Amino acid sequence: MKFFQFLSRIVSMMFTAIFTFSMILLFSGIYPYVVLSGSMEPTIKTGSIILVQTRIGELESGDIITYQLGNENITHRIVSHTGRNYITKGDANEQKDFLPVKRRQIKGKVVCSIPSLGYVVLFIRTLKGICLLLLIFLISFLLRHFIKKSILKSRKENTGNSEEKYENKK
Repeated sequence: MKFFQFLSRIVSMMFTAIFTFSMILLFSGIYPYVVLSGSMEPTIKTGSIILVQTRIGELESGDIITYQLGNENITHRIVSHTGRNYITKGDANEQKDFLPVKRRQIKGKVVCSIPSLGYVVLFIRTLKGICLLLLIFLISFLLRHFIKKSILKSRKENTGNSEEKYENKK
């Protein structure tokens, strides 16, 4: 019984920590993105989550940026810049990118990457992932309910037993 109570608390704390961490990141201007291609390997592996700081100052050669090209977000390294245009290249690519990146296309500068966590995020976005999350929440809720109920029942029984012992001693 104590194991289920412990497990329920751990799950609750985990979801609270993830929510709090996400809110701190969003309010500080840091947004997560999932890397879907290997153009930045080995620096950033496919399936990683990158944290992108949207409040950026000056950008220099060597900085890794995320920019929008059409409907896609691309994460590449700046190799040079001329005025307000940046020439980028993926670490795994032989050639520089064909089109220069304009300052207004840039979403931010990559500050951190977390390998493989993107696969989890992509799974959670699917119907199976959503169902699994709902199942975990439901099981956690039911465990908490039954644990509280059994604790109250055992306290009631213990209180009744101690009253009987007290009465027998008189």
